[in-house]
Amino acid sequence: MKEQLVVNCQDFNGVVGFRLFKPSSDRTKNLDITNIKAAYNSLGINLSHDNAKLLLKRYDNNRDGEFTYTDIVDMYKPRDLALGKEFERRLPFDHKRSDQSLSYETLTALRTLFNKTL
Repeated sequence: MKEQLVVNCQDFNGVVGFRLFKPSSDRTKNLDITNIKAAYNSLGINLSHDNAKLLLKRYDNNRDGEFTYTDIVDMYKPRDLALGKEFERRLPFDHKRSDQSLSYETLTALRTLFNKTL
């Protein structure tokens, strides 16, 4: 699924992925359980507190109980080396884009990916 996100969703990159979890109004440095649940809810997925904790445990690289930008990028990055490098090189065209400006295909792919991470 991560591969499809890179290949088929040209409007998606690490910054956009991070902003799904971190709204611009949130001025804290890292992401906590509340941010994770809100991101899933924004895509129409009801994430339980226990599943949010499991997700954090799985992708929190430094085990501090919060997601960093790098943790989020790693969550989306495909295992395929070529596609992983493509994803890392992809920069946002407009740094002020929000999840609402993502294409239907990208939102559908994200919903599918998020459901599979549970």
